[in-house]
Amino acid sequence: MRTFLILFVFFLSCLSMKRTQTKVVEFKNLQKGFYSGIREKKTVVIKDKEEFLNLWKELTSIFLPPSDPPDIDFNKHVLICVFMGEKPTGGYEVEIKSIIEKKDEVSVYVREISPGKNCIVTMALTQPYHIVILKKTQKEFKFYFEVEIRDCP
Repeated sequence: MRTFLILFVFFLSCLSMKRTQTKVVEFKNLQKGFYSGIREKKTVVIKDKEEFLNLWKELTSIFLPPSDPPDIDFNKHVLICVFMGEKPTGGYEVEIKSIIEKKDEVSVYVREISPGKNCIVTMALTQPYHIVILKKTQKEFKFYFEVEIRDCP
């Protein structure tokens, strides 16, 4: 039944995409991890080098020495960043699943995963995050979240 429901929702979203002239946006993973200096939940769209260097400094502030930032051409690219906030244990994850360009916006679909009550997790504070790079656009970005609780035996 669950598989049918997922397929039905996917089918409806495909029909909707055809009517609204949408396009799947290609992106590459720039960085994904579980530990960072960013402890609050937030989404960030980075369009210039100064913004990026400030974010990178905060992101890597817990590491000694902090790593050097990758070289990004902000004339051609933009970064999409999602931060899950600080969590009390391991087992949490955030991931940008897809990016869809629509007529008036770029929709970023994000999945947040939390450990179920029976999951064995590390007993350490974590700050899950995901950063991707894609071609620059002038459209507004909107974020849509799906929350999943991992089922552990």
